Amino acid sequence: MEILPTLPNTLGVAAPMAIQILTPQTLDSPEQTSDHHFAGHHIILRYNVGAASIDRNCLPFRQAMQASKPVDRSLAEKSYDYIREKLASGEFPPGKQLVNRTLAVEIGVSVIPVREAINRLSSEGVVRHVPGAGAYVRKTDRQDLNNIYVLRDALESCAASEAAQYITEDQLDELAHILDRARETAMQIRVSSKGYSNKRQLERWMNDEQQFHQRLVEASRNPLLAKVIKDNRAIAMVFAAQRYDPRLLTTEVAQETCESKAELLQALRDRDPHRARQLMSDQICRGRKTVIGFLNQQRRDRI
Repeated sequence: MEILPTLPNTLGVAAPMAIQILTPQTLDSPEQTSDHHFAGHHIILRYNVGAASIDRNCLPFRQAMQASKPVDRSLAEKSYDYIREKLASGEFPPGKQLVNRTLAVEIGVSVIPVREAINRLSSEGVVRHVPGAGAYVRKTDRQDLNNIYVLRDALESCAASEAAQYITEDQLDELAHILDRARETAMQIRVSSKGYSNKRQLERWMNDEQQFHQRLVEASRNPLLAKVIKDNRAIAMVFAAQRYDPRLLTTEVAQETCESKAELLQALRDRDPHRARQLMSDQICRGRKTVIGFLNQQRRDRI
């Protein structure tokens, strides 16, 4: 069964060449072969030598050999993390095309792990494939964002309830430290004349927000819940990076968020799962209302 198209004559062979999976029917072939292995299959290169010989150092041959190698999982993960960070930071905005070769050069890997990383992001709904055009960062709408918040409410409220039962003193101290950093940012916003954050303050705020929620989920000691939330947060953080504007983080929003987190932290110290669940739910619902309200206002301003 042929798995690659016939390679060009630049390989230096006298007859067309193809990569085939070795089957009983091809074992008796009189043509000369070169053996390789890929994904548990025995792969052969079939070619007629004649008066010419194959140049194994030429680019097409090396590309064919590269395609026959299994993907290094660590390189695929490295590529995935790199692209996801670019998405989360806003460096890859909605609508941007993701070019395999360009990304491969940036990351320092071949195109194979990059392709796998993009396919993974596509399965998560972050990237969309356009037939004949390539892969693009997905553009989201308000309904997508609303759905993410609904899911976060269900999952992270449950995590807060579980964390109230199992969180350690060290984890409580870490959450308190993150909250202190958020308060510092809120103070900087309050003393500014604009009444809302700048880009650097927003970035720092979002980093602390993400860390606070991640540590809280870890404290729940529920690996299945943590995995589901992690998969969802990968999308949610991308949406946040695309949707958030420094004007969204006002003095009022920052102050209210810090107060809410302080109440949640106290509920965790008191080992009160019901209150922890409710406070987390209230916080996420306020966030949804603020963000979607902000987007709606932006839309009205453009009309």
